[in-house]
Amino acid sequence: MKRDEAAALGISIASDLQDIIPQIFPLSIIGDLIDAATIQVNRTVFKEIPKATLPGLGEFVPIVGDILPGHTAGALLGLSERYGSLKAAGVLPAAPKVTIPDLPKLKAIELPTIRVKA
Repeated sequence: MKRDEAAALGISIASDLQDIIPQIFPLSIIGDLIDAATIQVNRTVFKEIPKATLPGLGEFVPIVGDILPGHTAGALLGLSERYGSLKAAGVLPAAPKVTIPDLPKLKAIELPTIRVKA
């Protein structure tokens, strides 16, 4: 993950947190300006991936936008589209390899058929 992508993800997380904690910016117009600036940051960093800015637009819906982490989802969507997965982007650690032992094969049993008269 490049420095600008990490910065966009950090700004997105901070912007979503300021929506959850309204005591920091009690005026909704300030929150909307921060949301617009965050959408512009995601749009600049992920310019070839227009889907990355779409979840951030949900932040302008009055109540739902304050609850859902739209900017963070957009940044993660942009990273996964660019690198193929969040693991390849370096956001998530690689999963450990786990092997499952072979299970014994079960024999099929035949059930008797029941005929019902109509």
